[in-house]
Amino acid sequence: MNTFHRPDLAREYAESLLGVRRFGATSGLFLANRRRTGKSTFLLADLVPALENLGAVAIYVDLWADQQAEPGALIAKAIASAIRRHEGLGAKAVRAGLRKVTVLGVAVEVSSPQLPEQATLTDLLAELHRTARRKIVLIIDEAQQATAPGKGGMEAMAALKSARDQLNLGGEYTLAIVMTGSDRDKLCRLVNSNQAPFYGSEINVMPTLGREYTDSLAALIEEDRPDIQVDRDVLDEAFVMLGYRPQLLGQIIRDLTGLGRPPAERFNEEVEARATAQRLEREAHYQNTYTALKHAPRAVLSRILGGRGQGMFTPDAKAEYRHIAGTLLTDNQIQNALEKMRALDSPLIWKSDRGDYALEDTQMRDWYLARAAEGKWPPAA
Repeated sequence: MNTFHRPDLAREYAESLLGVRRFGATSGLFLANRRRTGKSTFLLADLVPALENLGAVAIYVDLWADQQAEPGALIAKAIASAIRRHEGLGAKAVRAGLRKVTVLGVAVEVSSPQLPEQATLTDLLAELHRTARRKIVLIIDEAQQATAPGKGGMEAMAALKSARDQLNLGGEYTLAIVMTGSDRDKLCRLVNSNQAPFYGSEINVMPTLGREYTDSLAALIEEDRPDIQVDRDVLDEAFVMLGYRPQLLGQIIRDLTGLGRPPAERFNEEVEARATAQRLEREAHYQNTYTALKHAPRAVLSRILGGRGQGMFTPDAKAEYRHIAGTLLTDNQIQNALEKMRALDSPLIWKSDRGDYALEDTQMRDWYLARAAEGKWPPAA
C-alpha cells in the first residue's frame, strides 16, 4: 500500500515546534495514540521532512525498536550519529578521528575534541547545535518505554528535560522535544506528578487517519480494479471497526483484490463482514480473558480498565475490589493478582518503575467502556 501523507498536520506541528506560530509548542509536544495507527509512519514520512524543510535538525529515536537497550543509550547514539553527519567528515577521516565519550553510562563515538570524556546529553546536543547551526527537534517515538523499570529511562528523561532547559535559556529556542506513545496512561508517567521529568506538560491525542485516508484507498482500489465499485461509507466504517489500523484494513483489501478473490460485486459486503468478524473476535477474546480470571485478579483488573492504575493498595481501591469480588482482599492477594496478570504468556498489565499499572493492550479499555456504557458490565462468565 502507498504511504498516505498528511502534510498539513506535519506543517502545523513543525511550525509550532520551531516558533513560526506565535502560540506554538517550542518546548515540545507529547502525543498519544494506540499502536499501529500510523504514528511512526507520520513522524518519519511527514514530520521529519517538514521540520527539515523549515531548517531544523530532526533526530528520530524509536524506543520500541530495541526494547533490551537502555533508552538513554538509544538517544545518545542517535545524537552522536547526527553530530558526525553534520560534521561532514569523509569515511577515512571518520575512521581516523573518532573517539569515545561516555554519556549516561554508555560509550558513543564522536569526532569533536570539544566534548569531555564524561559528557551529558546537554553536552551532546550543544555540540550538535554548534556543528549544525540550526534548531534541533528530538523525536522520541514510543516514549512510554522510558518509564519501564530497570532501564534507567526516567534518568534519561530527566537529563533531556535538563538539556532542554539549559539550551533554551533566554528565550533562544534551540531544542524542542516531541514524545509520542501508544499508551496515554504510560506516557502520563512523564508528566503527571511533581516527580515526573516533564511535570505540567500536556498530552494530546495524535489524530488518527480518517475519511480522507479511506477515500484515497477507495480511489486506488478502483484504479487498480475497475470492476470494483467501492462503497466509501462501508470502507470507512470497516476502518473504524478495525481500530483505525491501516495494516489490518490493508490485509482485507489485499485478500479481496488478489488471487483467489471473491467476485467484485461482493467486495463491499466482504469488507464489512471481515471487519465485523475481527471486531467480534477481539471482543470475545477480551471477554474470555476477563471471565477466566479468578475473583481477585478480576477485581484488580477492573480498576485498571477504568484508568485507575495508581494506588492499588489504598483503602478506596480495596473498597472497589470488595464491591467486585464480594470479599475484602489482603495486600498479598492484590500483589499476587497483579503479578499473575503480568506473568501471563500475553501479559494483561504493565508496571512502571514507580509501581503504577496500565493495560498492555489499550483496546481492551475500549471494550470495557463500550460494555459499561451499555450497562453490560461486568460481563457474565
